Amino acid sequence: MFADPVSAFFYQVFRHSVIALQDVAALLDRGVYDNEVFASEGWVDGLKYEDQITDDLKKRTGGKDDEVAKVGLSKYSRVSRSAFGLNGKKRIAVLRAGGAILGKAGGIGGASGSITPDAIIPKLRALAKDKKVAGVVLRVDSPGGDALASDLMWREIRKLAEKKPVVACMGDVAASGGYYMSMAAQAIVAQPLTITGSIGVVTGKFNLAELYDRVGYSKTLLSRGKFAEFLAADNRSFNDDEAALFEESAKFAYKSFRDKAAESRGLPVEEMQAVAQGRVWTGRRALTRKLVDAVGGLHEAVALVKQAAGIDQSEKVTLMEVSRTRTSPLALIGGLSGSVAIATHEKVFI
Repeated sequence: MFADPVSAFFYQVFRHSVIALQDVAALLDRGVYDNEVFASEGWVDGLKYEDQITDDLKKRTGGKDDEVAKVGLSKYSRVSRSAFGLNGKKRIAVLRAGGAILGKAGGIGGASGSITPDAIIPKLRALAKDKKVAGVVLRVDSPGGDALASDLMWREIRKLAEKKPVVACMGDVAASGGYYMSMAAQAIVAQPLTITGSIGVVTGKFNLAELYDRVGYSKTLLSRGKFAEFLAADNRSFNDDEAALFEESAKFAYKSFRDKAAESRGLPVEEMQAVAQGRVWTGRRALTRKLVDAVGGLHEAVALVKQAAGIDQSEKVTLMEVSRTRTSPLALIGGLSGSVAIATHEKVFI
């Protein structure tokens, strides 16, 4: 796992420079501290202060001698996309799901940077009904989180995929619940170094008995039922029956995840077991283990959606950003950083 990012760094520097591959590897052990060395050996194009770069920009942009020619964002955004021939009649939606997976968004304004069924599922159902949308790219960047929430969204993504092409496009990480969501799509695209997989279950229970003793806190639970205090009793360890139940429930959750991964990827359970067990892979290694279908990014994902939707690869399509995250007014008033996801239709063309 660690070797892949290092090798990718070596290759990318070698690919985009005139430096030999062995010299790139050797640099890590040289301890260079003089920037003149980097300049003389071709690691950088030059050494300049900010004012010198500004002077260069003045010449290149053809502006006045005392300022750099600039275009404001508002003016730039008013330029019609049709002026560049970017219009497309058919639409492909891009639904972004980034952050930890939670059962519910917490706080006044909701959890910032999180994925919840309440935010994602309505959008999935709306896309299923939208006849103008030919297919969907599900952009996932998540380390996982709540198991039930992941399963609920997996189900809805599968239902959407029954009506139109859905391709998962994984970002920096799609592990555990992030992969759970992705595997519901008809195809998965990963970046070469996407942290992929982690098909497993992490669970536990706090035992705060020693802490309570130190601070002089006493806690008594009133309950009825053999396992009523199963997870609620944070003032003691499991008893033997609870420990056995806890282990069995964890195994059941893992088996459910693994078997659904095998079903989703069209693999025998035994083959999925060999790459599951909580293990993580880079996107490149996940490809050879059939956890993903292609290595690439958004363009590759769009190409797969086009192929599944019967759209010629040379035909331009409109990419619709289905949602963006905006800060809640309540969160601003309360001085919080919470945010909620709301539906929009920002169009980008490709």
